Amino acid sequence: MAIQTIYVQRHDDPEATVLFARLKRHEDRLQGLFIERVYRLEGEFNPENLLPLFINPVFETCSTMSRLDPTAGPIVEIGYRPAVTDPETPSILTAAHDLGQKGLVWARMAHRYQFIGLSEDEALRLAHEWLCNPVVQ
Repeated sequence: MAIQTIYVQRHDDPEATVLFARLKRHEDRLQGLFIERVYRLEGEFNPENLLPLFINPVFETCSTMSRLDPTAGPIVEIGYRPAVTDPETPSILTAAHDLGQKGLVWARMAHRYQFIGLSEDEALRLAHEWLCNPVVQ
């Protein structure tokens, strides 16, 4: 079965705004921060029928390819390790089945962070220090 990926972007992302302010205190070279939510889904289903689970069209957009521009700054993706249960998975599977998409058998969520104004090393350092728990992510 193929894995399909949905990338979700918020228009004026309050989470990114708050996180930027927090990280800026630790890295003054940081000029901007974007967050993209990533859903990886496996099974036989129609992804269009699942979009109501992942986006609110009033303030979010989605695509099958990332909209982050790698030339604008380093991108760090943080997700759960393979042996760690993603707490979102049961809810996604249950909701998909409730929507009639019984062919969805696996789901994982991750976050992609784009750091504007930092080097790859600086972005990785910030991500490791402030954005993830290395035991589970």
